[in-house]
Amino acid sequence: MKKLLTLAATGLIGFTSVNAEEGELLSIAEVAAYTPESFSTLTAALVTTDLAKTLNSEGAFTIFAPTNAAFDTAAKALLGDESATGLDLLLALDKETLAEILTYHVLPGALLSDDVLASDTFTTVNGADVNRVDTTIVGGQGSSGNLVLELINLEAANGIIHVIDGVLLPPIVEEPVSILETALNTPALSSLVAAVQKANLGWILGSERFNLTVFAPTNDAFDAAARAALGDENATGADLVEALPAWKLRRILLNHILFGDLDSGDVLSKDRYYTLIWSKLTREDLTLFSRNGQGTLIPELIDIEATNGIVHVIDGVLLP
Repeated sequence: MKKLLTLAATGLIGFTSVNAEEGELLSIAEVAAYTPESFSTLTAALVTTDLAKTLNSEGAFTIFAPTNAAFDTAAKALLGDESATGLDLLLALDKETLAEILTYHVLPGALLSDDVLASDTFTTVNGADVNRVDTTIVGGQGSSGNLVLELINLEAANGIIHVIDGVLLPPIVEEPVSILETALNTPALSSLVAAVQKANLGWILGSERFNLTVFAPTNDAFDAAARAALGDENATGADLVEALPAWKLRRILLNHILFGDLDSGDVLSKDRYYTLIWSKLTREDLTLFSRNGQGTLIPELIDIEATNGIVHVIDGVLLP
């Protein structure tokens, strides 16, 4: 769920950042540890991931600190169990994942609430950006469903604490897979996958021995090609794949593949290209990269990185 980060006028009672005996400011980790009624789950998470040492060290940090209630709500949502608690969530997550979530709540430097509300995006210590509009949050219960800063500008010896009523989830960064797996994972390329399978070209697109550039026609592109090739306005890409012999499909598909991983900038810098069947493609053939929106082949999604090359999704079929 997408939510906004907002400021609540309410404050929470019982928080202290001062050691009553010594009159000195506590560290961020110590503030959490000394306030178990609100931060026992956060403290357990920090200890589990060894991040308590970091937030107990010198330096300046800003932490958006979820309360116990925030962790409980997040656990119910993420585990799909209405009886789940924040501690159940900690037990369900591996140490690395939990550390990624926690560091997504920490910013370098000491930022007061005015600094937080004055900017839309912040880079966390785990390298990912927190965006006040687009960040995924579980458990936020503020007005209009927004995440609420329940207590702001709580000063610690090594930074600033802002208490929040939800848990921030870092963006999922998917590792690149092979060109074949990319196609298999993309529903809009199911006709291409069927053609690749019939033409027995999966071994090429799935192999790490080659570095390739693939122009991948969408299902709509195959449908349009089917209507033209079969003379049937109701024909689909599946009909075309079924109608063509494997050798002809293989020749068509190989005409969409170049040696080397060429991003869109590389493609734009060349006048001609040679495909795996040594057929010449010219810039006119690849009007999808004309950048002026003209021509029948317009890029829908380009520069998709794979472990064995680059995929450019196109809305037309390149015939040899």
